Amino acid sequence: MTLRHRAAAMVERVTLEAAHSLGTEAALVVRDAVGAVLAVRDPLIEDDHDPRLLHPARTVLILLSDTTCRDAAALAAAAFIESLDTALRAPLDELERVAGGAARGIASAAPNAARGTTLEDLVSAPRDSAVIAIAERLDHARHLHLRPDLAWAPFHADVETVWAPAAHFLAPGLGRRLDRWADGFRARRLLRPPHGP
Repeated sequence: MTLRHRAAAMVERVTLEAAHSLGTEAALVVRDAVGAVLAVRDPLIEDDHDPRLLHPARTVLILLSDTTCRDAAALAAAAFIESLDTALRAPLDELERVAGGAARGIASAAPNAARGTTLEDLVSAPRDSAVIAIAERLDHARHLHLRPDLAWAPFHADVETVWAPAAHFLAPGLGRRLDRWADGFRARRLLRPPHGP
């Protein structure tokens, strides 16, 4: 399947960033994972500027820029984590096909925010699995103001009480970014969407 321009360009960007941090061979694993996930989303999302389209790739970029995660399996797994839009999830069988059983294991062990995640869930999960879940949540937070279909106040409260504290323990760079987001969101009084829940 051929991806639309923005999705294809994002696969290229992730590949270049991963190659810079991991080397070419590992970057190809990450590329294949991100490409596989975007191939699932691309035909399902009409507007290619919808923030949901590139979410998996942005999660990987967050990990590359703000954490010490340099494991191709963990980065590939991160692309397959989806806590808000379950209809857009790519099957873990596809992750295993493109990135192997280790990647599937990391994704399978990630705390699932869609079912509710506690601080204990995050700090007791395998470190790579917890960190990719935190990065995924951060990307959703960064785009929450574009999602009037979601309840903003509970999401914000959950970030402050669960995700940011866990991030400070597991990946301090992500913790600082979640704190900045939560403070800014509150300061702009964006705790209620203009329409929706």
